[in-house]
Amino acid sequence: MVGPDVQEFSMAAVEVERTHALPLDEAIRRAQGLLETLREKRPELVKDVEWSADGTEGIARGQGFEGRLQVTESTVGIEIDLNLMLRPFKKKILATLERKFDETFE
Repeated sequence: MVGPDVQEFSMAAVEVERTHALPLDEAIRRAQGLLETLREKRPELVKDVEWSADGTEGIARGQGFEGRLQVTESTVGIEIDLNLMLRPFKKKILATLERKFDETFE
């Protein structure tokens, strides 16, 4: 039996989406660069990044989280599932992601 608590637990803890006016290939390049920079700067947190063949979907995994990034012709978004240990930092993570998305896709 799946109750409301289980459904809430399985939902993404952090979601950010922004519209953009970039050509799709440029939006993909920026999204990939954003995740790669994060992986290089914080290798202790971001362990693995994988991209779909066309580059429009990426998955980042690391210590206590899994994130799914999607790029379309008009939007870029990320959903991150946080483990229970990281959930107290949700507001800080959300604020950081929003700032990075604004800087990257303005």
